[in-house]
Amino acid sequence: VPRGQNCVCDATGQLDLIRHGSAVGAAGRAFPESLSDGLGKCRIRTPHFLTIFAFPDAGRQRLSHPPSDTETRFAMSRDFYTLDDLVQHLGRDRRQVERLVNRGLVPGRKVGGEWRFNATEITYWLEQELRGYCDSDLAQLEQTRQSEELRQLPVSGLLRPETCEVPLDAGTKPSVLQALIEVAGRTWQVWDPATVLKAVREREDVMSTGFENGVGIPHPRNPQPDALGQSVIAFGRTSSGIPFGAPGRTMTDLFFLVLARDSATHLQILARLGRMMRLPDFLNNLRSAENAAAAYQLIQTADTDITS
Repeated sequence: VPRGQNCVCDATGQLDLIRHGSAVGAAGRAFPESLSDGLGKCRIRTPHFLTIFAFPDAGRQRLSHPPSDTETRFAMSRDFYTLDDLVQHLGRDRRQVERLVNRGLVPGRKVGGEWRFNATEITYWLEQELRGYCDSDLAQLEQTRQSEELRQLPVSGLLRPETCEVPLDAGTKPSVLQALIEVAGRTWQVWDPATVLKAVREREDVMSTGFENGVGIPHPRNPQPDALGQSVIAFGRTSSGIPFGAPGRTMTDLFFLVLARDSATHLQILARLGRMMRLPDFLNNLRSAENAAAAYQLIQTADTDITS
């Protein structure tokens, strides 16, 4: 097992390599600080994720103890999707999803001959897929990812006049993220700003959330239910474009900060923002808005037009 290689312990206690993303500790236990039999230290990233840092000559190992009934139940918990769950989650034809899975285009692995898909990895994969979706694809995703927190207007329901800032006083990527968190904090629903800011920065380190059209949609990689009282959206427009890591090195000047308490809310907001960005003149009008109140009204109108 190469040093730094991601590994996974499945419900049988077997240590295997996986292809996509962080390793999933399916048994869910807190592994010791170091493992014997030639394995190096391991680090717990979240309650469900770990990375095994192995010595270069370490082979495939079996843990010294089998998983408990509790661990096995965790492996089959709702942190994982079955193939049927994934079909429903994506709102696509089963045969189409099976083709994607069999071609290795969807992050997943087989456990006992059955496909299992980690919910966090699927959400991250889907975020990247959204960039290539057409309006009908985004609309279908909205319908399949109905959030209990959102009503008919996914964006307007969480964006408030006080969470719009025009101009946003920031000239660098770090200062934009900091300023957006402060704007979102005006709702008093951001309980732990430091944790949220750290999560947003870590997501940007993985891949920029900037688009070629000058829009950035920063957000944490994982939902933040413990750091938020309720989901929040903040909008900011900088006086000029800044380097934000968008494709083609295009500058970014329009920012939607999305802070969601669950993945359904997160994906529904991203899908709606994707549809709004496709509306004629919407982005140009936002760039021409005289102040925050005018920008807020434009966003509300666009959200309403799509719903109607």
